[in-house]
Amino acid sequence: MGPDDVDAMVDLDEQSGYEVYEAYADYIEEEDEDGDGGEENNYLWGVFADDELVGFCVTGGADDPDLPDAVTEHPLNEDMSTFLSHVYVDPDYRGNGYGARLVHDALLGYWESEGEQQPAFLDLSEYLFDDPDADPMKLAHLLIDFFGKNGFEPIPDDEHDITYTCMVLDPKNFKDPDAE
Repeated sequence: MGPDDVDAMVDLDEQSGYEVYEAYADYIEEEDEDGDGGEENNYLWGVFADDELVGFCVTGGADDPDLPDAVTEHPLNEDMSTFLSHVYVDPDYRGNGYGARLVHDALLGYWESEGEQQPAFLDLSEYLFDDPDADPMKLAHLLIDFFGKNGFEPIPDDEHDITYTCMVLDPKNFKDPDAE
């Protein structure tokens, strides 16, 4: 995404309810004030349909101590592991492969920028409780299937009522969703 996509990103972000754009802008501003130019390993990615931004996600390091223990204590979580979050696709474009393509391309882009492929993690609880009318178990299974298209696997979590709240991707299991 580039500067020309800011308005579309703000609109899509408001639709998602994540408030990613504002938080990301604040983060970059804070990093600039620290004098390091905002060059941390957090990236905002977009997916486009006919030059229209229809989805976004964020990648960053999986070393944040606020992440679930299932992520921070996982045996594959290494120094440069990736954390994928805030995956959102406009409802009008869902079911057409945009989300799986977004996840695939964001991970490839992140790994390229970091210089190597490392395990990737995500936290399903970010998505499970946004809609009070949704059945969290049904939604969890849909999300497991969705992220599984890229090779993510559920991490068993005995601490929560939901069987799986986090997922891991071993780079050797990374899949191109278009290859299926």
